[in-house]
Amino acid sequence: MNRLRRILQWASLGAIAALLCLCAVGAFLGSARATALFNSLPLAAGWVLLAAMFAAGVVAFRSFRRSPSMLAIHLGCLLVICGGLWGSRDAHRLRQSPRRGQMAMLEGSSSAALLTDAPEPVRLPFSVRLVRCWREYYPSAETRWTFFSVQADPDAEEGYRAAEFDAPDGREVPLPGTDARVQVLQYVLPPGGALDAHGRAAPPTVKLRLARGERWTVKLLVAHDECPYEQLELTDLYDDEVDWLRAGAPVLVFQRPEQQVRDYKSDLAVLRDGHEVARKTIEVNDPLHYDGYHFYLAELGQAHGRPYAVLNVVSDAGLPAVLAGFALLLGGVVWRMWVRPGPRRRANATEGTP
Repeated sequence: MNRLRRILQWASLGAIAALLCLCAVGAFLGSARATALFNSLPLAAGWVLLAAMFAAGVVAFRSFRRSPSMLAIHLGCLLVICGGLWGSRDAHRLRQSPRRGQMAMLEGSSSAALLTDAPEPVRLPFSVRLVRCWREYYPSAETRWTFFSVQADPDAEEGYRAAEFDAPDGREVPLPGTDARVQVLQYVLPPGGALDAHGRAAPPTVKLRLARGERWTVKLLVAHDECPYEQLELTDLYDDEVDWLRAGAPVLVFQRPEQQVRDYKSDLAVLRDGHEVARKTIEVNDPLHYDGYHFYLAELGQAHGRPYAVLNVVSDAGLPAVLAGFALLLGGVVWRMWVRPGPRRRANATEGTP
């Protein structure tokens, strides 16, 4: 029995030393190659063997069972390994459960399809609804939308040239690069004021008077919250479209001032059997958690005039066991070293006391 204990003790120490060496090697391999290494079949067998050694140590060494600290340390290590195995890629594959994937949804739509490495999407046992998504911005001193004159230019690197200009209310100003003139008759803000609910410059409605020679027209330019700019082709100031194209196809562009994004947010709801069972406003690094999955916000954008969001979905299978194992391991080490030191340490601590 003593021989078996010594063999078990030295085998455990050797396995731990090998694990330390592999960790050092994995640090230089990069994320993808290290993941492939630690999830390979030989190392999976090694993880199972190491877990079996920790379990056998608790059974074979009576002193471990008598010492709360040593028992906590060994059980903690066992939980960490078992939790890691349960959450591994191969364990998910054996359970036919997706480990990670992505979901892409338009605002107001629902989906249960998870895009993974598999050829076909995997369906979750519940669906996720993207109630709404938006960006929040840092406040800016400039809240008035900007005017640009844009014309085609074959010699320009981008194929056109643009010039910003000021158009104070009520004053007629020349349109850069053309012989036309523009006058802002009215600049009307929405009821909420100069900033919208997300801190952006609110989209106004602008009444313009455009003139060229004796020809003039009045246009209403309505900015929209979903689009960062509006444009108006000045064809009414020319004889026909050919005349307008010869002049460089001038366009008046009305653009929202640039502001730095402060945060990305999405309001998610989880539906099961048609009933809402969970809901949360998620943001970067603050996901929604439901039924063993974390839903992270990865991307926001616009498609066909509607906002959309891309979610990264990650399974947390095995994570509770790993966290509990680390808590037991840390508690056992603290108890062993500081709370209840062994007899030899207590004797050393009392030497020299009167």
